[in-house]
Amino acid sequence: MYGRLAGERRMIFLICLAGMFVCCVLLYITPYLYLVKLGYAVERLAAERRGLWQAQQTLRLEAASLRSFERVEAWCREEGKMRYPERQQLIYVVLE
Repeated sequence: MYGRLAGERRMIFLICLAGMFVCCVLLYITPYLYLVKLGYAVERLAAERRGLWQAQQTLRLEAASLRSFERVEAWCREEGKMRYPERQQLIYVVLE
């Protein structure tokens, strides 16, 4: 009878020991997995930032070309059918 009771206690002890081992392993691995996940997120965001920076540079270049005086003047002459005023059409305003 004592042999059977000792065997059960030993089995319970081994199960508890195995459970504690599993808990320790989980406590050790969980932060590592979280850091790996964060590393991937940082890399993804860095790539997105690089792409957005390149898009910003492209848009700045396009905005500068759209604002150029020669382009605006050419558009006004061609599309807007505008022309420079004749000398007699000018009105001078003198401020004192």
